[in-house]
Amino acid sequence: MVKRTISSAKNERVSELELICGGKEAEIEEAIDKLNAIREKNIVQNGLIGDFLPTLERISMNVLKRAKEEGSSLVDEEVEIDVKLIERTAILALCKIMCVSGQLCKKNIGLVFELLHSPID
Repeated sequence: MVKRTISSAKNERVSELELICGGKEAEIEEAIDKLNAIREKNIVQNGLIGDFLPTLERISMNVLKRAKEEGSSLVDEEVEIDVKLIERTAILALCKIMCVSGQLCKKNIGLVFELLHSPID
């Protein structure tokens, strides 16, 4: 009986430790979720990224629109090269922002895939 009491006491301690560790893991996950929400709100929506996002989306949509229209090219070759560089940079910036924000990724993933399937130079 004494051995059973000792082993049951050890089991109780182990289960108590598991509960404590499990509680700490839940607290850590909750803190991570709070930090992600703060990041999403302050950096992405209200910060510098949020200021540039509409411009990047608009440029990307214009690239897609122009790619769907055939025969729409600019006259001046130097201007066309500059426009293409700006467009590619905007698309790349949009993709990088999508890596930071899950909400923006869900919102713009369709646009990025359309751009990938379109005949862009």
